[in-house]
Amino acid sequence: MHASTLSTSPLLLVHAPAIITQHYRDYHNAHRKFHTSYAADGAASLLQLFHQLQPHMVVSADGRLDTEYFRHLVDHILKACLPEEDYQPEAERFIVREIILKVLLNDVIPRITQPWIVQRAILDLQLQTQATSPTPTPPSIPALPASPPSTPTNKPSTPATPPPRPSPSLPFSHNYAHAPLTMLAEISTLPALTAPTTLLTTTRLAADFSSSFLDRLLPHLLEAQFSPTFILTTTHTAKRTLFPNGYPGPPVVEPSPDEQAETRARLVGWRPRGALASRLLPLLLGPDPTKALDARRGTGPARQRAV
Repeated sequence: MHASTLSTSPLLLVHAPAIITQHYRDYHNAHRKFHTSYAADGAASLLQLFHQLQPHMVVSADGRLDTEYFRHLVDHILKACLPEEDYQPEAERFIVREIILKVLLNDVIPRITQPWIVQRAILDLQLQTQATSPTPTPPSIPALPASPPSTPTNKPSTPATPPPRPSPSLPFSHNYAHAPLTMLAEISTLPALTAPTTLLTTTRLAADFSSSFLDRLLPHLLEAQFSPTFILTTTHTAKRTLFPNGYPGPPVVEPSPDEQAETRARLVGWRPRGALASRLLPLLLGPDPTKALDARRGTGPARQRAV
């Protein structure tokens, strides 16, 4: 009940894109400093360079997680989500906290940090979304209520006193479109190309001019997209991907490098439907989007020759 009353628009449209943008920006900076004097001529790994740019108390330099930090984090989440009568018994709360902590640290985080797990989850979610997407129906416009007939009165008309006008106040703009556009540019490294830079600049100008309209449209679209059906489908897909044999069950067999490459090729080769997407992708990524994505990831022939 407590979580359902919170607004998810600032979280998903402002804070989460800002955090993702900062992570990608630090990763790109660490990748640029690799094989330079900043990395001691290749002695420092990419993980160490990234940790120097973005240190965190929960992650050590060698990638180990602090269990006590997650224990306090789960305890705060339980306090925010549970009613007071359910949170007060310490024994029950500690048991629930340790169960969640064990599943999170030992089973979930080690798996979601594997690229093939994330790629397979995205592919499964795409298939589930396409299979369960309902046919859009036009919204029904409610009829206006008929105005009641006016009854004549014999009272003399008196001039009505106009109500006092409220003091004008400037509307507050959240600018919800700015953070997602910045995140998109940082993830796909669009500023490195001329045509995407022009398109991104034009989109940002249009978003700034229509910020008041987008501040109402984007939360509405977010609420319509993240419906209970979508969240339930995403949860079931993530559970089947992380624990295909049930939980607890035998561990998932890690696919071979060839199978992982095939999964990534399926994800990179996926194209959104629609005439608009088919026209925008060549403009953003060139005539061969798969080759452009491989080159930006560092697996293309141009990048290999540069290294």
